[in-house]
Amino acid sequence: MSKIQLLEREFNRLAKKISVPERLKPIFGSSHNDEKPYIFKDYTNDLHYTAKERGQILFDKVTTDFDEILYWIFDDITTSMAFDYELRNRREEQDCRRIAFDKQMQLMIILNKIWGEKTAKKHSEILLESPFDDFASIRANYCRHLRKLGFNEDEISQKAYHKYPEP
Repeated sequence: MSKIQLLEREFNRLAKKISVPERLKPIFGSSHNDEKPYIFKDYTNDLHYTAKERGQILFDKVTTDFDEILYWIFDDITTSMAFDYELRNRREEQDCRRIAFDKQMQLMIILNKIWGEKTAKKHSEILLESPFDDFASIRANYCRHLRKLGFNEDEISQKAYHKYPEP
């Protein structure tokens, strides 16, 4: 059995644990299709996790480590699943990442406790750079309202951030 076949088998085993939708599953083997990420092995035996859009490479992550490439794949998949979940369970008065980050971490822990820890660390780093902003959605709606009333962008920004400040 080839490296790619072994990787695909392990992917499928893990994907069942969290019910990965078909639309999020990558292609195993080379692909000329821009629709989905794909995994292939090059002539040096490196494993590539790659995605293209309109013929341009969006990313090409390279490793020889099965665990690492599986983490990359499931990090992307669980991010999509978590934000799909958030969209179905949205709370306007709350930063959407609160629900999505929690859901992604739950999914990753089901797959692999170490991946769950890596995901928690990644979320912490994101939040250091961009803290939760529970007023973002409310502020955006307020800005739309002020725009309809004819305020200019400077006035809109000033009024919105005064009424609904950033953290």
